[in-house]
Amino acid sequence: MSKARMLERLKGYWGISNTFQVLLILVVFSLAGFSTLFVHKQINALLGIDHDSNFWLRLLVFIFLILPLYTLILYGYGLLLGQRKFFTRFIQVKFRLLFKGREKTSHDLSGQNHKNGPCKHHEHRQSPP
Repeated sequence: MSKARMLERLKGYWGISNTFQVLLILVVFSLAGFSTLFVHKQINALLGIDHDSNFWLRLLVFIFLILPLYTLILYGYGLLLGQRKFFTRFIQVKFRLLFKGREKTSHDLSGQNHKNGPCKHHEHRQSPP
């Protein structure tokens, strides 16, 4: 798949129209991921956790400390790069999926789901009438 086609698919999936905005969103995800790796190492060092530590302890720290921190870091970078609206919606959808299950599809990011009709990027999959 070409880069241009990938960017177009992301624009449709995320419900945005500007290619520059897609690039900013990808930068936010990258920055948040790398920042979380750094913070994760620091938290593990502070708590005395290493690769030889109990698996369940490492898992609990990851679930209850690292994942919420990732969300905050993601939102913070989203604010700094002017993507507050997108990341507010993104985080709301992820929490809805986490706590309520898949009542709606992840297409909520674009403001559409299959109950309201087909998404733009699924038009090619429709069967002819």
